[in-house]
This record gives sequence, structure tokens and C-alpha cells, in this order.
Amino acid sequence: MDEQNQKAQPKAKPVHGIIIGAKRVNLRAEGLENARVVGTVDQYEEVLVDKTKTTKDYIYVTPNSGFPGYVAKRFLAIKMV
Repeated sequence: MDEQNQKAQPKAKPVHGIIIGAKRVNLRAEGLENARVVGTVDQYEEVLVDKTKTTKDYIYVTPNSGFPGYVAKRFLAIKMV
């Protein structure tokens, strides 16, 4: 793709979500229920959502801490901006 075509394509807006339904949820290394837990995210914490990295039950997020991973979709509400 040349430079002119790159400028013509609009950038996707970032999608933000909020953790709901539990006081703290596990942040996993992969989008699997038995994947290694790499951290946690507190309830009502805002996260940046990457919809391109999703499984049936998990979605890839980056919390305010900056350390990304997968959270169960049932604990995520998409924030409308």
C-alpha cells in the first residue's frame, strides 16, 4: 500500500469498555478459561478493547495498568462515546 492510500483510509476509533459484574476479574494470557492468569482488573475500571483479538467467550483488553490480556466477555460493557 502506498503512502497516499494510507492517508485516505480513516483510522478506527478506539473502543473503550468497563469491567462489570464482579469486584475483580482475571486477565488471562490467552482467550481460554484455563489460560494462565497474568493479572486482574477491578470492577468499573476502564479498558481499551481490541475487537480483532476475540474468541467466543473472551476479548483482548488493555487496562489502565497497561498490561494487556483477555477477559471474559460477560464481565465487559462497551462504553459508548
